[in-house]
Amino acid sequence: MRNARAPGNIRGNPFNNMKKMKQIKVTTSLLPGLASWILPLFVLVLLLHSLAAIWPAYIVRCAWIILAVCGACIFMIQTRSSEHPKFSRAFSREMLLTMFALGAANWLTLVLNHSAGMGAVIASAVVGLAGGILFPKYGAAIYCGSFVGMSSTAILPDAFALLISSLIAGGVFVMSEHTLNGIGGKLGTIAFIGSVTTGLAFQLPFSSSTLPRFDVAWYVVILCVLAALLTWALGNHLGLGAVVASALVGLAGGLILPRIFPTHGELLAVAVFCASFTGMSSSDRFSAVMMMIAGLLTGIIFIFSLSVFGGAGGKLGMIAFSASLATLGYQQMAKHFVGRVKNRKI
Repeated sequence: MRNARAPGNIRGNPFNNMKKMKQIKVTTSLLPGLASWILPLFVLVLLLHSLAAIWPAYIVRCAWIILAVCGACIFMIQTRSSEHPKFSRAFSREMLLTMFALGAANWLTLVLNHSAGMGAVIASAVVGLAGGILFPKYGAAIYCGSFVGMSSTAILPDAFALLISSLIAGGVFVMSEHTLNGIGGKLGTIAFIGSVTTGLAFQLPFSSSTLPRFDVAWYVVILCVLAALLTWALGNHLGLGAVVASALVGLAGGLILPRIFPTHGELLAVAVFCASFTGMSSSDRFSAVMMMIAGLLTGIIFIFSLSVFGGAGGKLGMIAFSASLATLGYQQMAKHFVGRVKNRKI
């Protein structure tokens, strides 16, 4: 008499087959490849809109925006193969939980921001810090959702707009899980795609701010360099992780700077939070010197983009991502140039 085998070991078990049938296979390379181009595309959208806004009055300063555009393009051209991974992924329960975490963080941040009166910076930092500590597995998704929730009520006026922005951001988050990692501002860029797409789809109004005075602009740039470097060090060398490090720096800036600088402290706090996203970069991609350069460029882009897409959640991360891509692009160009010089000498 042959030994009976457990039903779970029988090849072609109907129960296992039913579970497999419930999983909807996603295209193996189309989605991540598409995501790896969508994120840089929105970098160009932000930078070119900023360029158009300051072009008539600030022709000389436009060189900084053009510099950022060129750097980002150089990076994407140089890494077009390595940054576009091909993998097979099934639509799963884990994806649903990730998107739920992002949407819940979006809603909670909106409540804390507008109903509780915390303000966008502190609300997002608190939600991100709590998510990074209590739910580290979903910390990145929670932090990303909190950036969408930084939107103004003009961009996310009701529950329907909140739902749409969460679905868009959640979809892009899942699609881009394995591409362009370790680059500061990626989560904010995903949030920016969700909020801006929602705003444009429903023809919702974006606000605009004037450029700060020269003396205030210097404070912005200096604080951005320091905030980016501090976040990078906390996340990579003290083991806090990118989410917790950024949330701590942003929370400190949001609580302290408005009290030290009553007239422009809120602007400086927003700038520090923006630069903390740049500092979320990994040490594999950025050295300390590169992080300082990225922080410098973050401050400059932050100033010149004040007049576009105001009120859109994720804009700060979009700025950080732009600066990070540009810095990586020029680093790659410098390495290529040095390599060619060495080869000629040999």
